Amino acid sequence: MPIPGVYFIGKCTQPDCTYYLRQVPLYVGSQGTFDIARVKNVCQCGGCSNPISKIVNILFVNCTWTFKGKLQSGERKTLEEERVVDKLEYFPFTKDVIWDWLVIKVRPNQPTPQTRQEKEVAHMSVQTDQTESIPTMSLDKVIIDALTKQAKKYCDKYYKVKAELKSFMKKAKIEEFNFK
Repeated sequence: MPIPGVYFIGKCTQPDCTYYLRQVPLYVGSQGTFDIARVKNVCQCGGCSNPISKIVNILFVNCTWTFKGKLQSGERKTLEEERVVDKLEYFPFTKDVIWDWLVIKVRPNQPTPQTRQEKEVAHMSVQTDQTESIPTMSLDKVIIDALTKQAKKYCDKYYKVKAELKSFMKKAKIEEFNFK
């Protein structure tokens, strides 16, 4: 299961990369306020480590989100009421739209008191009621798998850097920082 939060779906524009012009999920975070212009500048392709210059969509996974922004046309858009996403949801305002600025606020969902068996029954009833959504569910599984791999890679990298920093600080006898 992917980490809850917001992901950019970017495209790598480096011709020699294995992900060239393919959609690449990039984990942004699960809690906080994200200025898309600033966050985009630090997103790197998982194949070539070059910055992702083109964000084609935004994906929300098991989180609650809202946004405000200004289109290039000058029109301001705001989602006043928070949206709760139980599985996956794409940002609805990306087709043929260019943003001057866009800020997304996201937080993890509060767990609901539902048993595993109730979740499985609810999932089964959705599948039987919406037969045309079966191909979409397969696509969702592919996206979930890709997001899970990407998030795990970033978590592993984070813990490696944290351990190296802790080791360095210990050698340098720096005790100012408290690691959690």
